[in-house]
Amino acid sequence: MATSIVIRQCEENDLADLLDIAQHIGFGLTHLLPNATALAEKIELAQRSFAKKIDALNNELYLFVMEDTASKKVIGCSGIITQVGDVQPYYNYKIIHHIQSSDELGIAHKNSVLQLSNDYQGLSELGMLALQEQYHGLHLGTFLSRVRFLYLVDNPQRVTAKIIAQMRGIIDNTGECVFWQGVGQKFIDLPFLEVDQRIAQGHGHFVAELLPDTPIAVALLPDLVQAVIGKTHPETVPDLVLLTKEGFTFENYINIFEGGPCLELYLKESATVRNAHRVRIAAIVPQLSGPAYMIATLEKKFRACLGEVVFQDEESITLTTHTAQLLNVNIGDTVRISL
Repeated sequence: MATSIVIRQCEENDLADLLDIAQHIGFGLTHLLPNATALAEKIELAQRSFAKKIDALNNELYLFVMEDTASKKVIGCSGIITQVGDVQPYYNYKIIHHIQSSDELGIAHKNSVLQLSNDYQGLSELGMLALQEQYHGLHLGTFLSRVRFLYLVDNPQRVTAKIIAQMRGIIDNTGECVFWQGVGQKFIDLPFLEVDQRIAQGHGHFVAELLPDTPIAVALLPDLVQAVIGKTHPETVPDLVLLTKEGFTFENYINIFEGGPCLELYLKESATVRNAHRVRIAAIVPQLSGPAYMIATLEKKFRACLGEVVFQDEESITLTTHTAQLLNVNIGDTVRISL
């Protein structure tokens, strides 16, 4: 277990580290482009969002950063966008299957079409998940993704009841995207990277203006394009597996640009939410031998870490001195924990 790692709310001085992360994650993460001005605006929006009392959703952003306290460097991030489509229309393709048959010929086949859809307009979305490569393989990506649900256990009013997560589709190392070339670019004659940047900058109204709202027959698309429909980028597959364990399901919606799958989940069905406990810190000791939990603060600015926990009873726990220091908590404080 990485004992020097803490996840916290983003701060202004995180900009340089976040920019470095964005410059090394490759193509296709629209919410985390390597643009200092855009990232600074996201940090500012997130700080306002964390601080405000929520009566109704209004385009908030919650951005969490993972810090290695030993090096004092931000090594990863994850976020929650409260309302997709609030600034610009939000579209997916819905894959619709039809069975067609001929008694005369004795032939039956499944006919699939891509139908432009804005069914997810206005929902909350998970995004901005990224981790420096040298920290892969330490289960930190799992923690970085799940911590968002640990925050939402006590802040359900900050998101919609249903949450979506868009998985990155198939994009090569040069930024070429087979799905975009075979579908979207036939109607919007722009390269994928330019379209991705326009969307990230909030200039996406051209989607509704230029993409056809009539169904697109999958069988008429080139084989290479058909092969990537609903497929996830290899580097994003671990997140797909994790979100599936969390309770997300694929309901035949895909990204209109890359063709990657879009998953959905009702917050109350999240595994992290269902298994979370609110407990009081009854004791802090130098060392413990117990299972490692995700532990988050409740009464101060949000901070979370992984740490050993021993229950004294159903409502009180013992933590190690090191865990208490990472979280800036004391005996008597209340925390939220989840396996």
